[in-house]
Amino acid sequence: MAVSQKAYQSLCNRFSPKRPHILLFLGQLGRLLSEPPQEKLNAILNAYGHIKKSLDRENRRSLIESLLEENPRAADFLYERILEFKENSRYGCRLFFPATGFFKYWDFDENAGLWVCLGPFLALLSPPAARVRLRESTPISDKELDDFLRALKQGISKENYRTFPEKLRLELEKMCAVAQPGLKAFLHPRFPFPLPDIPLTDEFRENAALLALEKVWDNNPSIVPQLPEYKIWLYEYSSEKLPEARFDASKPPEQIWEIFGEAFLSQIKLEPCTIPENEQLNISVDDPDTLEDF
Repeated sequence: MAVSQKAYQSLCNRFSPKRPHILLFLGQLGRLLSEPPQEKLNAILNAYGHIKKSLDRENRRSLIESLLEENPRAADFLYERILEFKENSRYGCRLFFPATGFFKYWDFDENAGLWVCLGPFLALLSPPAARVRLRESTPISDKELDDFLRALKQGISKENYRTFPEKLRLELEKMCAVAQPGLKAFLHPRFPFPLPDIPLTDEFRENAALLALEKVWDNNPSIVPQLPEYKIWLYEYSSEKLPEARFDASKPPEQIWEIFGEAFLSQIKLEPCTIPENEQLNISVDDPDTLEDF
C-alpha cells in the first residue's frame, strides 16, 4: 500500500481477486496498527531481507545481533540502508512510521502527491496543496517550513524533531511524512521536497468533500473504514478547515453525502463480511441526524 496506487489495489485484491475487499483491508490494517505488535521482529527481518544482498558479512552480522537485542539504533541503521540502496518497496514500510494516517501513501511521477484511501474513493493531495496544509497548520514562515523539512530530509534525532512546532509535527505524521524507526526521524523519501509554492487550481476541487472525510478519520481512526455521522463530516467540510482544497459550490452537502452513502453501500454489498449479519443500514439524506455509522 505504501508503494503506489497499483500496489494498493493489488493488496485489496488479495482478499478476493474478483471482488476487491477495500473496506476489509483498511479495517484490518487499522486494527493491526492499533494493537501491540505480535510479529514485529519477523516483519523487521523481512525488511532486512530486502537489503541483505547489499551489506557485507560484518554489517549483516552486526545488524542481526542488534535487531535481536532490540537495539533502537538497529532500526535506524536498517532504514538508512533502505534509503542508501534505494530499496523503494520499503520506503513507506509501516514498521518505521507512527500508526497515524495509515490509509495514506506517497506516490511520485505522474501520480505525485499524497493519496488518501477512503474506502471506495481515492483522493489526491497535490504537492502545492500539501504546502498549504502544512503552512496553515502552524504560524511559521515558508522559509521556516522549508528549513524544517530540509533537516528531516537529512535525518535528525528524535530529540531535535520534538523541538519542531507541535502542530506541524502532528500534521506531518497524519500525512505519513516522517519515518521514526528508532532514535531518528526521516522525511519520507517520496515526499516532494521542496514543495512547490504555486497557486492552487480547481483541478482537484472535487477532493474537498473527500478531504473532509479524511479529517474525520484522522481525528478518530477507530471508525475506519466506516462513514461517520453526517453532522460530523459536515463540521469538517468548510473552507476554513480545508484551506488546501477548492470547493464545488454547485453541489450542496446533502447531495455529496448521498453520493458517499451510495458508494459505501455498493462496496459493502461486495464485502458482506465487513458488517454484522442482519444489520440494517439506515442511510437518509432527508434526515441527516438519523444516519448510522456503517
